[in-house]
Amino acid sequence: MHKGQFKDRTCEGCHSVNGWKTTAFDHNSPEYKGYRLEGKHLKTQCEKCHQQGKYRPIEAACKGCHAKDDTHKNELGALCDKCHTANDWKKTTLRHNTQTRFPLIGKHTDTPCEKCHINKRYKSRDEKCADCHKDVHKGKFKEECGSCHTQVDWAPRRFDHRKMTGYALGGVHNDILCANCHTAKDDYRKVNRYCGQCHVDPHMNQFGMMDCEKCHGQSSWNPVAFRHSGTGFPLTGQHRAAECSSCHKNRIYRNTLAICYNCHAQQYASAPNHLARSYNRDCTQCHDTFFNSWNFSHRSINSGCSTCHLSSRPSSHTANPTMYPATCESCHTSTATWSSRRHITASSGCSTCHLNSRPSSHTANPTMYPTTCESCHTSTATWSSHSHTTASSGCATCHLNSRPSSHTADSVKYPITCELCHNSTATWTSHQHTSTSGCSTCHINARPSSHTANPTRYTTTCETCHKYPTWTFSHSTVSTACSTCHLTDAPAAHLTYSAYFGTSCQNCHTYPAWTTATINHSSFTTFPTNHKGYSKCSDCHPTQQYNNGYCIECHTARGAKVHNTTSNSSCLACHPTGTAKRLR
Repeated sequence: MHKGQFKDRTCEGCHSVNGWKTTAFDHNSPEYKGYRLEGKHLKTQCEKCHQQGKYRPIEAACKGCHAKDDTHKNELGALCDKCHTANDWKKTTLRHNTQTRFPLIGKHTDTPCEKCHINKRYKSRDEKCADCHKDVHKGKFKEECGSCHTQVDWAPRRFDHRKMTGYALGGVHNDILCANCHTAKDDYRKVNRYCGQCHVDPHMNQFGMMDCEKCHGQSSWNPVAFRHSGTGFPLTGQHRAAECSSCHKNRIYRNTLAICYNCHAQQYASAPNHLARSYNRDCTQCHDTFFNSWNFSHRSINSGCSTCHLSSRPSSHTANPTMYPATCESCHTSTATWSSRRHITASSGCSTCHLNSRPSSHTANPTMYPTTCESCHTSTATWSSHSHTTASSGCATCHLNSRPSSHTADSVKYPITCELCHNSTATWTSHQHTSTSGCSTCHINARPSSHTANPTRYTTTCETCHKYPTWTFSHSTVSTACSTCHLTDAPAAHLTYSAYFGTSCQNCHTYPAWTTATINHSSFTTFPTNHKGYSKCSDCHPTQQYNNGYCIECHTARGAKVHNTTSNSSCLACHPTGTAKRLR
């Protein structure tokens, strides 16, 4: 039913004999490297995503299933997890002040999204006031609205700070009171313009007297201009949405250790067996570092599987420690999936492990199916692969009961020596015909109704007309007696004037093109074929009337009135060559 999608896996890796529809496959299994299920995806039916039985490859991006649900109409790309989660699609995790170029301050903080994002257009460059607000000045002022107005109060302010002081107020600075910077009463000149004059350095001088504008802007204190990838530790996966203080505790920004355990000690302690077995605290030794999930990775591990997986062994293994030792990698490819088994050094003794796995047909007939599995099967591959490396005869010893009903019903036609007709080491559908005669022995009943209805025309000696391997008729050796088979195929004109045409088709026609005629006109009549330039049969025989062809048929009036005759012989007596010129 999977149509070859899981050639590298066995059925029992996901299914059991208790119920074929019940699957043990776990999307969130530590061994599974693919898509993890969380939120509402945990309760979603498999066929919702795997439609029409397609399981691999399948797109892991949200748009693979939710393209029709994209209210943004692909405007914001395919990374839905930037703003949404699988827990509740309608709740957004977008931080407008840090993830966009337009932080919300003042009265904009309470403005509904649809007021600015009309018709659900979210990727917009409309960042000027006039893009959303009507210009009551009707273009009278060329300056931006922020030169006179603020987002906190639309009432205009009259002082042009940029023009009068050379220091333009932008972003949040537009909305603060003058006294916030000019702390001394009536002292408005020579105010220190460095950020540290008004703002406490949250970095505790770790970056020295740097220009804050290199990372921060006036619109928001969040470091929107800072590029973390320049630190040697790019933010990927869930780290993109993490708060700075989550990793940089106590405002320590320099020389922060990149070891996972420093931030994820709680996850390490709560994970199964990590503390009890003293797992390496360098998480990257076992887990992928894409930071989307804690997927386990066996990149550098090829032994010691039982250290972690001994308790995960199936009951068949624990019940037979001799057959199944605790060294997992002896049989399994340890860095892949448990369902993959390897027989690197084994070429015999298969029954030691697999005797009880034999099908009922084998146990019911020990003579036909001995316990030496490798006699018939290629032991290091799959049981369905049979080897007949030395067998070229005696097929019936094993396969006699596999014959179809047509063979058992006609023992004369189908003897029990299989290899007489079949290639014994290949496939039963392949028949070998070493004989060139006696076809009807097997194929007499396969003749078409046209043959059985006319035994005179179609004899039972098939090879007279046909050649193996195709039943199409061959005329390679036939050049005469066409009418023996094709007399009834002649056109009506031929049959009507049989006295003229005769039954020897080959006198005029050649195989295989019947429409090409090589008629010799002089063998039928002495009348010339170039009479008055005529060259086609239809010139004289327009309606396929072939009993004419002499003078009177065309020259009745002239013969009767001029020469007083209706006899062709009289015409030919004077005009033997068919010309108007009289013979003297």
